[in-house]
Amino acid sequence: KKRRQFIKALFSRKSVLVSACIVMLIILVAVFAYQIMPFDPNKPAVRDRNQGPSATHLLGTDEYGRDVLSRIIIGSRVSLIVGVTICFGTILGYSAMAGAVGGGGLGDIAIRYGYHRYQADVMIVTVILLVIMQQIFQYAGMFLSNRIDRRRV
Repeated sequence: KKRRQFIKALFSRKSVLVSACIVMLIILVAVFAYQIMPFDPNKPAVRDRNQGPSATHLLGTDEYGRDVLSRIIIGSRVSLIVGVTICFGTILGYSAMAGAVGGGGLGDIAIRYGYHRYQADVMIVTVILLVIMQQIFQYAGMFLSNRIDRRRV
């Protein structure tokens, strides 16, 4: 019941609602990038080089004649994946640190069993697990972002 009241109070503010809509819009643009791109982001058009904003190219073109809006839309996918990867890594690190003050999680196991009970093997295994989990999250996120990133110079 308290959670429902909190969510209702949170979304009653216009600034929170507008921010949530903007975040959802960015996520939708990143997911449906190939469907909403007006032009191929890597296809140069020599006669359209260095144009300013117009009805055809809403944000103009670059020095190779590529549409800037299409390049921004396709780049949003990589940025979103890298942001989520960093977010997961940060949450994992903070949850490990929160264990030191009784916040639970793997950090709590390392503190309770490893440090307070003088079981160094438990503490070392827990720290190694945290490092391995962090590396897996980071590697998977960066692999996925490199896989999706198809930009060319």
